[in-house]
Amino acid sequence: MGKDPALQNMFSPQNKYEMIRDWMKLKGLNRAPAYITSPDKAPPVQPDPMKTRELDIKEKMADAAVASSTANQAKQAKTIALDSQRLDNANHELQMNAMDKDRTHNRQDLETAARIDIAHEQMALEERIAEQAQKISAAANPNPRP
Repeated sequence: MGKDPALQNMFSPQNKYEMIRDWMKLKGLNRAPAYITSPDKAPPVQPDPMKTRELDIKEKMADAAVASSTANQAKQAKTIALDSQRLDNANHELQMNAMDKDRTHNRQDLETAARIDIAHEQMALEERIAEQAQKISAAANPNPRP
């Protein structure tokens, strides 16, 4: 009856005990409680140590898998953060290089403009000196020879 799926839920340990007691009475054994113990007075069934050990091993393996997965996720998160930081640093370096080049070009443009201004002033000064020299030479030699 315990193996029949339809009756399995209806055939409890107490039912088995009562059935064995009735069978023993039919056979003339009236002292059934001396031979079998009632399920409510029986000591609790101890789990099979091998099955318990197998369950412990499986549980530890599952815990190890979870820990490994967590460690992998943390490693990937750190790798992503590091890669992101490297990209940010590279972008910052590119921006700094671009700004440095821009400053260099601005400095070069200012130097060129300053040289041009100095050259213009020098040319103007040379023209004034030439005019002054002509005036001095004209004053020193009022009648030039033909």
